[in-house]
Amino acid sequence: MGIKIIAYSPLALGLLTGKYRDNKNLPPGLRRFLFGQLIPAISPLISCLEVIAQAKDKTISQVALNWCICKGTIPIPGAKNVRQAEDNLGALGWSLDSGEIAELDKIAAGLDKKMVQNIFQTK
Repeated sequence: MGIKIIAYSPLALGLLTGKYRDNKNLPPGLRRFLFGQLIPAISPLISCLEVIAQAKDKTISQVALNWCICKGTIPIPGAKNVRQAEDNLGALGWSLDSGEIAELDKIAAGLDKKMVQNIFQTK
């Protein structure tokens, strides 16, 4: 049918960028509370993204976005500045191999905590 899924918040509000690796550098407000709970639970996934990023000379964000692309989705990442937009573009023009995708999928499926649904979504 040629239908693709749009991946809303493919970087999980910044959690999959590697920027928030501990509870010291958390954003203010509600995200501080949410991230404080999620960061310890997703650390295996961040570690795997980092290993792949280093091997491919990419950033953690680029690997996370490319993972979305390899899963057949169209990610729509946000960018607050030109540097972030350029970093997002680095997810294009290459692909994770099947083993890397499988490893990321396996780790993600085994996480204890899941990202919350969009709080602005209506039913």
